[in-house]
Amino acid sequence: MIRAISIASIPRQQGMALFVALIFLVILTLLSITAMRTSTMELYMASNEQEHRIGLDSTQSASDAVIKNADIVVTVKGATTCIGFGYTPDATIDGNNCTSSQALPAGTGVGPNNFTQLTQLDSGTCPAFIATGERATPNGSSCSFFTLNNVYDATAQRGGRSVTVEGVVMEAY
Repeated sequence: MIRAISIASIPRQQGMALFVALIFLVILTLLSITAMRTSTMELYMASNEQEHRIGLDSTQSASDAVIKNADIVVTVKGATTCIGFGYTPDATIDGNNCTSSQALPAGTGVGPNNFTQLTQLDSGTCPAFIATGERATPNGSSCSFFTLNNVYDATAQRGGRSVTVEGVVMEAY
């Protein structure tokens, strides 16, 4: 026996399921947008930290390259030698003219984004810690005292910028 159902006997929902589904859809959309913004900001922060590390490592590499290079000679107190890696600079870090300029080959971690400024502060007898250190010099040897300003600037390539300043003591030959 088949029983007929009339339309009048079906209960009316009055769109409540549609309303609840739309509310859930709005909540999920807001959560998704928030998650995307958070992950984008974390990506920017990670990129910034990476560029910061690249800059510091690169300036330290430039510093090491200058210290190890025996061809760089600054013999006048107050003289500034500007050193580029893969190019010859014509101005100091603060824009003044260099006393002399030199180009060193670009190498690992050191390239056209690096610039070094070597300024002789003084010369005299080597301190005792140098005479007894790893690279010992004879007592009474003559040493030169320098400041070494290193700049890594990759801001033109949307990279970082880092500046380090070091004091360096070298035995005079």
